[in-house]
Amino acid sequence: MKKKDYTILDEMVEQKIKVKQKKGLSTRNIMVFAAMFAISSIVLMVVGSILATTIFYYYLSAGISMFINATFYLIVSNRINKHGILFLWTSIHGIIYALQGYMFVLIYLIALGALCEIVMLGKDAYINPIRSAIGWTFYTAGMTFSTVFIYWIAKNELKMMMDEAGMSDTITGAYKILNSPIQIAIMILISAVLALLGCVFANNILRRHFKKAKVV
Repeated sequence: MKKKDYTILDEMVEQKIKVKQKKGLSTRNIMVFAAMFAISSIVLMVVGSILATTIFYYYLSAGISMFINATFYLIVSNRINKHGILFLWTSIHGIIYALQGYMFVLIYLIALGALCEIVMLGKDAYINPIRSAIGWTFYTAGMTFSTVFIYWIAKNELKMMMDEAGMSDTITGAYKILNSPIQIAIMILISAVLALLGCVFANNILRRHFKKAKVV
C-alpha cells in the first residue's frame, strides 16, 4: 500500500473518531443537555405564568411551550443520539414535581418517559427528523395529559390553593374543561399539532444555522 493510501486511511479514521466524540455522552454533551433542559424549563414557566389566569392556559400553554422547546430538544437529540434522552428529560420533570410533594406525578412521568423510549426504538431514531418529531409529539401529548392527571388526583388541594390566591373563577373554569373528555381531547390535539410544527420549524433552523456552524 502506498504512503498516499495510508494518509487517506488515517484521515478517515480520524474523521470517524471526531464523529464518535461529538455524539454520545461526553462531558460537553451532558452540559448541552443540562443547558437545553434549563432553558426549556424557563420557557415552560414563562409561558405558563403569562397564560395562567386565562382560559387559554389549558389549550395553548403546553403547545406554545413545546413549539418553542422543540429546538432545544432537537439540539440535544442530534448531538447525543442515544436512547434515553426523552426518558431522562421526562424523569427530571418528575423529580422536580416529587420534590414539591407530588410523588404520584413522578411515577406518571417515569411511565411516560418509558413509553417515549418505546416509540423511539430503532437505530439513530434521535437524529431522524421524522422519528424525533414523532417522539417529541408523543411526549407533548403525555405532558399535556399530565395536567389532567394532576387535577384528577389533587383536585381538592388545587381548589384550596386557588381559593386562597383569590382565583376561584380559574378553578371553576378548569373544572369544566378537565372533566370534559372532548375538551381534554382538544387540549391534547392542539398541543400535539403545535409540537409537531415546532419540530418542522426547529429542523429548518438546525439545517440552516446549527449544522453549518457544527453545533450539532
